[in-house]
Amino acid sequence: MINEFSGTDSNGFGYGGTGKKSTNKQFENYGTSFTLGDTIGCMLDLDSSTIAFSKNGKHLGKAFDIPQKLKNTALFPAVVLKNAEIRFNFGDSEFKNLPEGYIAVSKAESENVLVSPNGVSSSAPKKVAEPNAPACIIIEPTKELAEQTNGQLETFKKYLSKPSIRNALVIGSIPMGEQMRLISSGVDIITCTPGRVEDLIQSGKISLSNVRFFILDEADSLISAKTHLPTIERIHAALPKITASGERLQMIVCSATLHNFDVKKLAVEFHWIV
Repeated sequence: MINEFSGTDSNGFGYGGTGKKSTNKQFENYGTSFTLGDTIGCMLDLDSSTIAFSKNGKHLGKAFDIPQKLKNTALFPAVVLKNAEIRFNFGDSEFKNLPEGYIAVSKAESENVLVSPNGVSSSAPKKVAEPNAPACIIIEPTKELAEQTNGQLETFKKYLSKPSIRNALVIGSIPMGEQMRLISSGVDIITCTPGRVEDLIQSGKISLSNVRFFILDEADSLISAKTHLPTIERIHAALPKITASGERLQMIVCSATLHNFDVKKLAVEFHWIV
């Protein structure tokens, strides 16, 4: 089973390319280093509650004992990469070196497997997004800018069909009933100001379950208003980083002043595309 746990917290167990095993940010020598072309295996023994790794078919010995607090907890594979590519095999293809006494994850009995709530199973039915679950949220610092952006969407969507774009403007000066009629009838893009959209999110009137694009326009103005930044952070924290259909969240920041210290700080805290 080719995978690797990152091992940066007390609930993770990793084996890195430098020949170190790690858990809770503690690194110890283990096995040997690995690089391009190597095949790394990860073996989870539920009988002995241990984790071990292999390199090119050679068993490297026990790496970790699973703590008592995690013995009834699912352990999900995770990999950290930089300027690299990796191919996974959970057993749908024949293993080069299947260790004796182990079976592939894909062949494991159902009582020993838990499907991640953050991923997508090929055998799982596709979930249709709720009408109030937009794919994109655009946050503007003022209602005037929100109106301008939504106006451009109105112009742009005239040239799109199959599917058509459904957009809604969510700002404080529009009656709530009018906004809710638009949202409940189905919405793809919401252009909004921070306060009003958070109110609707917290009250359950807007669902974040399907958001794939999170856009901050005029980010320097948004951040300079100190009341807006905590709101943006709360919304970002509530967004699914992987949607139910398997797409990763993309964050886009539009700012004329990327040299702004607060914008740079935001870049460190969040992952985004300029």
